[in-house]
Amino acid sequence: MPIALKKTKHPYISINPNISGGQPVISGTHIKVMDIAIKYELMGIGVDRIIDEYPHLKPEQIHDALSYYYEHKNIFDRKYREERSIIEGLLRRKIEVISAKELGYLSKPDVFHIKKASELKAVILTHDVDFLKMANSSIEFL
Repeated sequence: MPIALKKTKHPYISINPNISGGQPVISGTHIKVMDIAIKYELMGIGVDRIIDEYPHLKPEQIHDALSYYYEHKNIFDRKYREERSIIEGLLRRKIEVISAKELGYLSKPDVFHIKKASELKAVILTHDVDFLKMANSSIEFL
């Protein structure tokens, strides 16, 4: 007799098209499940150290993010490979790729990011849905 598997619920994970481009995040934050998974899986950073980096989070939030990642691992891994491929292609062409996180500008508005990337002659890779709309608008950035 086949066993019916019950899908796990994730009380600390939310998906909102207006937050982080609709990527799964830890509820009430903009911290992406993918960021937690990369730290844990690829960088070998343990849960305690992740909490040190995000002291406002609780261990159960980190564990739920990792559980969500493992439950959807194929999807996350495919997206990660696609993004890495884009970044590596740009780097091979000697085009710098930056993130607001790397520059320490997460709290800055999108217009600031566009100006900064222009100054640095760099490409911005983002999942922010409204970013492209704004960049394509008639707003003067420079």
